[in-house]
Amino acid sequence: MEEKLAARREEYRRLPREALAKAVAVLSSLPEAERVSLVGSYARGRSDLGTDLDVAVTRTELGLKEEVVAFVRDRLAER
Repeated sequence: MEEKLAARREEYRRLPREALAKAVAVLSSLPEAERVSLVGSYARGRSDLGTDLDVAVTRTELGLKEEVVAFVRDRLAER
């Protein structure tokens, strides 16, 4: 039982790292994105079962939110 729990913990640690790598790759490829930053509890080193990934994207022009959502949705659907 302890081995199963250890395996589940390792999988949980792996999944956010993989998701973060994909998100950063996708978001940083946007020419409009000036900066992609990890913020929130995961950035502060907290990674428990309730931790999510909070990513901030900055740019000077308005309207990026809708573009980012559509772009990320499309790119992640391709993978």
